[in-house]
Amino acid sequence: MAQVAVAIVLLVGAGLLTRSFVSLQAVDLGFETERVATFEVHLPPARYDDPAARVRVHHACQERLREVPGVEAVGATSWLPANGHYHEWGYGYLDTAGERQWTGAMVRIIDGAYFEALGIPLLYGRLFTRDDDVDAEEVAIISQSLAGRVYADQDPLGEVFRTGGRNFTVVGVVGDVAYEADGTGFGKVYVSHGQFADDRNWALTYVVKTTPTPTTVIEPARRALSATDEALVLYRARTMMDVVSRHRAQTQFTLLLMVLFAGIAVTLAGVGVYGVLAYTVSQRTHEIGVRMALGARPEQVRAAVLRHGAVVAGVGIVCGLAGALGLSRFLTALTFEVSAQDPTVFIIVALLLGTIVLGASYVPARRATRVDPLTALRSE
Repeated sequence: MAQVAVAIVLLVGAGLLTRSFVSLQAVDLGFETERVATFEVHLPPARYDDPAARVRVHHACQERLREVPGVEAVGATSWLPANGHYHEWGYGYLDTAGERQWTGAMVRIIDGAYFEALGIPLLYGRLFTRDDDVDAEEVAIISQSLAGRVYADQDPLGEVFRTGGRNFTVVGVVGDVAYEADGTGFGKVYVSHGQFADDRNWALTYVVKTTPTPTTVIEPARRALSATDEALVLYRARTMMDVVSRHRAQTQFTLLLMVLFAGIAVTLAGVGVYGVLAYTVSQRTHEIGVRMALGARPEQVRAAVLRHGAVVAGVGIVCGLAGALGLSRFLTALTFEVSAQDPTVFIIVALLLGTIVLGASYVPARRATRVDPLTALRSE
């Protein structure tokens, strides 16, 4: 009974985490993860202390990358999406009364065809161009959720806001993207690297959308970077799928452990029930022989043994479900879009383990019906 109860608890945990992981895999992050390669480019401060030089080297590298066969779009950003919380500088705007208000927003410095490379849609307005340089009016693009939160039904294009110690004019609105791998979103402000390179020497992470497998463009990208400046290093090359998977690794590892322990527990429960009932049948051989000699039918003997197994299964399942309900509150932090007390999981697990236990009981029950009454009586 204890083995069955423990197996129930672990199976419920494994079932909840499995449903949660399936839901996590299907969540819409707001950008494409397939066929996208990423890598970081850090410019040495001593050699690139001029903002214009930093802009030129990134533009030159991107131009070479676009010439690589199979490359569809090349862009760069100061921080990848679904990579965690970073650079929440806020968003300062004027309300209808002309008072300065602030709301939360994360800032991303981008360059090149960043939105095209990740498939982030432009909803209205325009994207950045090469003309958006240090000599032009400082402009920015904001995300859909931020535009709705600040401007509601009003047109945000042309509105002036403040972030990072500067004033920017909104020229475009793009779709929302998640900053966590579970789909959690937050308002975003996108600023052109061409205009913001004088703020600091930004380390940019390139995003390269390709027709072939993303990893095939890493070496050509390394050569393109070397041709731009042979002293530069292509750092942390990986695919966008790897970036997202790394942040989902904890959930996946927890699920793996839970499934492993649940499998061991179920095996022990099945083997334990089989062993107990097999031993019981062997000890009751004489009794079974007498019963059959007095007219008991094989199905009656089989039912008696199965009832014993059903009692073990029933009590173990009830205790296990009670324990699983207690465990569910600890699993809340690990589940995603799934209730930690999902009745579907509890019912399926109870039926599954009940079937396994009764299956383990059937073999000793069947063996009991084969007892020869004469042999059983002579054994005494």
